[in-house]
Amino acid sequence: MRRVSEVQLGLKSLAPYQDLQTDQAIILAYEILTDPINRAEHILRATASVILSLLYDQTPLKSLNDPSVKLMDDYGHKMVRAAQPGNNLVEMFPILEYIPTFFSKWKRESTADFRKFSSMFEEKYLAVKERMLSGEQRSSFCATLLENGPEKHGLSGLESAWAAATIYGAAYETTARTLSWFLFLMVHFPDVQKKAQDEIEAVVGRSRMPSFSDMNHLPYVRALIKEILRWRPPAAMGVPRVSIEDDYYEGQLIPKGSVCISAIWSINRDPEVYGADAEKFRPERHLNPDGTLKDEKGDGHFTFGFGRRECVGRHFANKALLIEISMLLWAIRIEAPAGCTIPHVSVDIGEGVISRPPDFDCVIKPRFEGAGTTLKQARDMIFQTADHNGRE
Repeated sequence: MRRVSEVQLGLKSLAPYQDLQTDQAIILAYEILTDPINRAEHILRATASVILSLLYDQTPLKSLNDPSVKLMDDYGHKMVRAAQPGNNLVEMFPILEYIPTFFSKWKRESTADFRKFSSMFEEKYLAVKERMLSGEQRSSFCATLLENGPEKHGLSGLESAWAAATIYGAAYETTARTLSWFLFLMVHFPDVQKKAQDEIEAVVGRSRMPSFSDMNHLPYVRALIKEILRWRPPAAMGVPRVSIEDDYYEGQLIPKGSVCISAIWSINRDPEVYGADAEKFRPERHLNPDGTLKDEKGDGHFTFGFGRRECVGRHFANKALLIEISMLLWAIRIEAPAGCTIPHVSVDIGEGVISRPPDFDCVIKPRFEGAGTTLKQARDMIFQTADHNGRE
């Protein structure tokens, strides 16, 4: 599953999906500008929409009430809770694994969930197959799996269906939470917001919206995204691993079979790597004195993990965040409301292993006259095109 995902989500394979990422960035910016109170829901909808389009070539979602979102939300919440270390006693006492299912509630519930989600994921996977047979299906993760066939990737239909769903589960909450952190941090750091918007103004102007062709000319915006991911990783700890043999680290024995959890939060704040001010939010740390990026190819953080098990979807996530945040910075100004106390920048809350900013108030204004009109025209065209293709 990982090998297949790495090929399809590699940097060179993502060009066909840039249009759908741009479309969702436009829709998201319009929604937040016109309905800022429900910005959290708009972020979740946009994130779900772009991932479902990547995996199944679904048309843009118009709301979170879509059955696909409800299915994936249910799966995502259960996966996040299950990933929290110590969530089940069997993790502390492995002997419990041998208790018969009849006496083991966690076995009964996990087996029932697996059957339920397997049936639903296979249904979505087979729907792509049906569209392919009728000549309607366009490029998507599942379509490529079906085109190549099990003789190339060695996955059964069930495994292929789960490979796609796992990508959704990994990307949905983390990407959405990073966008929420972006809004929260822009309220706290207006000077950072202004620097990023000044750069966009110089490169893009106001007569058109940002595009992927602009991204190489926006080093400060890219540094800003790197710093958000470094300073507020959506998952403060890495996915648990198990050591396959005895090992020593700085004189400490790590016995074979130990559960090892990387402290992403601490690694991202290592003063030997990031300097004495590693605890501060400062996008400039990713830039050279001349304003260029220090590392064009690297992430500048360890939020996506490291080594052989680095997140396979990191390139897709980075590109989605880049166009979405650039579009928001181009279109809107994010301000603290007058006379209202904003939670401290160090506060975070969350569920399981995923953190998010606390609830906060902010004022969303168009950055310049005409921004809303430009977004609305582009948004209407996106939905008209989607409706036309759906009728065909």
